[in-house]
Amino acid sequence: MVLDTSVMNVSISQLVEDFGTEVTAIQAVITLHALVMAAFILIGGRLGNILCRRRMFFARLTVYGLGSAVAPTLWVLTLGWSVIEGLGAAKVLLAMAAW
Repeated sequence: MVLDTSVMNVSISQLVEDFGTEVTAIQAVITLHALVMAAFILIGGRLGNILCRRRMFFARLTVYGLGSAVAPTLWVLTLGWSVIEGLGAAKVLLAMAAW
């Protein structure tokens, strides 16, 4: 979780320039990502315990990759990186720790 937020914090100035927005908007996207990841990390771990861990791990990687798609606007970045990738990251983290 720290790695994800650190990577985005380092690139704030470039993201502000690329999206033509303010620093606070990018910080809100980063915060939303951290909140989504924190909110769903336990649920993702429980799903991994109930279902086959290996199969779930690859499904989680797919969700994570979907969220990493190129974002042409700030709203797509918010939806893709913060919400979708946050969900995938929450599920991937526990699956990796369990291996």
